Amino acid sequence: MLDATFVTCVFPFFLYADDIILLCPSVNGLQRLFRVCERAIEDIDMKINVSKTVCMRIGPRSDATCASLTLCNGTQLKWVDTCKYLGVHFLRGRNFRCTFEDVKKKFFHHLMLSTVKLAILPPRKWS
Repeated sequence: MLDATFVTCVFPFFLYADDIILLCPSVNGLQRLFRVCERAIEDIDMKINVSKTVCMRIGPRSDATCASLTLCNGTQLKWVDTCKYLGVHFLRGRNFRCTFEDVKKKFFHHLMLSTVKLAILPPRKWS
């Protein structure tokens, strides 16, 4: 049986291609975990896109002010209320929440565009 400490220490991230979510119960732990990842990313000659790298807090103290996390070069990361991962928007709060509103809007927008395109096609003559 795995306890929460083991799972947090061994599996503290979600990874898909070059998109990563790091999870940690404390800001200090997150900073340490981020440094490890930052070094590993640099070792394979990749760079962190600072404009897409953000921090978000979920839990009972989600509204508390947190210390800034920094990159090795001193750049500070922003704390945000929402973040997007693989098309899903995660929301800051006391409990884990996500929204698919953006995905639904895009789906219906493209559905309407397809419908309009079908409506303006000339009728096909069958031989």
